[in-house]
Amino acid sequence: MVHKLFDFQPSIIQFLRAMGIVERKRRFGYHRHCSTCSLYKPDRTHHCRVCKRCILRMDHHCPWIANCVGFNNYKTFLLLLIYTILTTTFIIGTMMRRVIHVFRRANSTDFKSFTFFLEDIPVLVIFGACIFITVAFSMFLCFHIKLTLNAMTTIEYREKANSSDAFIQHRFRVAHVKFDKGKWKNFLHVFGPWYLWALPIRNTKEDGTYVNYWEEKRVTSPISSKDGKYDESKDTSDNDEYIKDNEGVKLFS
Repeated sequence: MVHKLFDFQPSIIQFLRAMGIVERKRRFGYHRHCSTCSLYKPDRTHHCRVCKRCILRMDHHCPWIANCVGFNNYKTFLLLLIYTILTTTFIIGTMMRRVIHVFRRANSTDFKSFTFFLEDIPVLVIFGACIFITVAFSMFLCFHIKLTLNAMTTIEYREKANSSDAFIQHRFRVAHVKFDKGKWKNFLHVFGPWYLWALPIRNTKEDGTYVNYWEEKRVTSPISSKDGKYDESKDTSDNDEYIKDNEGVKLFS
């Protein structure tokens, strides 16, 4: 039997957020299990073939730091990008005056003594490298800030939210209700309180499994187990929040 489609109700949103586990196997709906590690995989956990272990809230494997970027070091990774951009920007600013006169030796007698090649050419190369790094890292940082504000990882963005399979997109949008607290709270979830924004310190009581992410009381399901329809009499929710980004999402398909 195909259940009738209906929009998310605020009570459905709260019910999904109160669930300990929202991500299941596509077939039969079993809990996710890593066949390599022989361990249960919590929500948003993925196995890294390079690190050879399961990573909580895995974003991607970064070869530049020779490690995976996940729940425990995502803020550190973002700060690495930010501080790299600030450093290269400072170098560009301080080198600007020197670069303007970089070819001044070309028409002088010093050109014959290779001073131009020994001093000015390295300055120009370093200056160009700093510009390239600043632009590349700025684009990369903007992408990750967008992911942070939308409570999304690179894996979820590429393989689920933008999947060519409509069923995978649907499953992700349903599960994503649990992880999305709104842009400001999503930002604080990664960076913590304002006095810790500039420090590589993760100030959270969470363990990365997202079991008690919302720390709300369990609510009675307003969904009938017989036909999957919304039953207002079973609605124990007093939450009026509604995620505008998920308008039109259907629970069943």
